[in-house]
Amino acid sequence: MNRAEALSAALVAQLRRELTEKGRTQSELSEKLGIHPVTMNLYPKGRRHIPMPTFFLLADELGMTPSDLLGAAESRVAAASPEGRGTV
Repeated sequence: MNRAEALSAALVAQLRRELTEKGRTQSELSEKLGIHPVTMNLYPKGRRHIPMPTFFLLADELGMTPSDLLGAAESRVAAASPEGRGTV
């Protein structure tokens, strides 16, 4: 897995975590963001890449900055690297 793929997987994992921790549902977010529920369902599963404008809106709805959300994903990648321990 290259760095871009690892970061994408980590972002998906972080999105799932944020949804769970904040008690938000995919259905609720899809309605708030005007995204079809099926499309919204594909993002946390990693089956569809999140477009940048949607990423910004998702971060905002989760009470985070895009930098915070991406930074958390980057931390996951660093923890899973050969120098660190853990999984994405």
